[in-house]
Amino acid sequence: MDFRTKDGIPFGGELKTSAYCLDPNVIFLNHGSYGAVPKDVQAEQTRLRDDLERYPDKWFRITNSQLWRNSLQTICSFLGAEVENTVFVENTTTGVDSVVKSIQFQPGDAILISNVTYNAMKNMGTFSTPKDVTVIYVELQHPIEDKEYILEKYREVLENHTNIRAAIIDHITSPTSIVLPVEELVKMLKEFGVLSIIDGAHAPGQIDLSIADIGADFYAGNLHKWLFTPRGCAILWIHPKHQTVIRPGITSHFHGHKLHYDFCVRGTRDNTPYHTVGAALGYLERLGGLGTVHNYTERLLDEGCAYLCKVLGTETYPLPPSLRAPSMRLLRIPHIEGYSRDPQGAGSLETELSTNYNIQTCMTFINGFTWIRLSVHVYNTIADFHKLGEALNNIMTSGKADRVRDEEYGCPLLHWDLTPLTSIGNEKTVEKLS
Repeated sequence: MDFRTKDGIPFGGELKTSAYCLDPNVIFLNHGSYGAVPKDVQAEQTRLRDDLERYPDKWFRITNSQLWRNSLQTICSFLGAEVENTVFVENTTTGVDSVVKSIQFQPGDAILISNVTYNAMKNMGTFSTPKDVTVIYVELQHPIEDKEYILEKYREVLENHTNIRAAIIDHITSPTSIVLPVEELVKMLKEFGVLSIIDGAHAPGQIDLSIADIGADFYAGNLHKWLFTPRGCAILWIHPKHQTVIRPGITSHFHGHKLHYDFCVRGTRDNTPYHTVGAALGYLERLGGLGTVHNYTERLLDEGCAYLCKVLGTETYPLPPSLRAPSMRLLRIPHIEGYSRDPQGAGSLETELSTNYNIQTCMTFINGFTWIRLSVHVYNTIADFHKLGEALNNIMTSGKADRVRDEEYGCPLLHWDLTPLTSIGNEKTVEKLS
């Protein structure tokens, strides 16, 4: 594949070295978790921080709000959103949590979430709502063959639970990389009088967006995953009819003022990631735009997954093209002796690859199997997949007897368990449609 930037730099290893600070000794196949910030965008953030330090009072009293407005105009034009309905937040989790905590739930209300939802959203349903609010799950069984199945499962739940007040819907599911039919789901939710909260963490930069046209009540999406901004940069779109109700999670100086005042000033903090969106979109333009990037990543994933399936004797997660994210793919890992068949075993394998092979991946556990979520970008090459195949073959041959312990790494290993759900907390009632 001969893909090049408009400056003539080939996609792959040369671009990784010239445009990014990524460790050349590490293979990164997990772009979707934390993204990668180009050097040009880092330079713009440094320039902004230097400007802040030259005159802090002027920055926080005047410059920050001016840049906020200008940056919103830039990103809203790209995402098909109106400036007056959009604010910056640190990440999608922060945006959705602000919405959930602002909704006036009544006793007996319920919030709807699916079993493929990111764990932070599941926690919000339980811990960010009043104790007398019920969490109801849509169980999407695997494999998912078409969007009609998804729509049928949601309608079934909505018809059987008339107390649902709001629903958190993934645009692209984090653990399984499924593009959900959000426009049709939003219309369905309106039919039942349910508020729609779209978790678009993986959408900006991965799919063409016109957020206002989706018709949701709320839409949150990260810019630091697939749109090259520094981490801690996302947007929250709020339908005008809800703007007098929604407040940020932090109560600060302009609490109760207009939407932009309330979200722009939340204590003294570094807002420079928000103000790099122009530089980030400029870098995307030099790559050739979203179409070029997606063409590269889809071809690379097709070729790389075909190679891994052949050498490992396995399969990719079956999805129709209409439900497949362009830069993410799931591949089943054959059982490896010494690794338990559970989320801890999946986490141990992920850590083994990163610690002993310098290959960063992301594992999930679905229906008794470990799957690897491969998410790539313009700095990846087919050689990355070859090295992953060699590493997995070596691990499969040698096995591993000792499970990696969470405490060795200072925090719980980050992996997903998508086995059938029962309960996610003692403080709330969790209902599940069988």
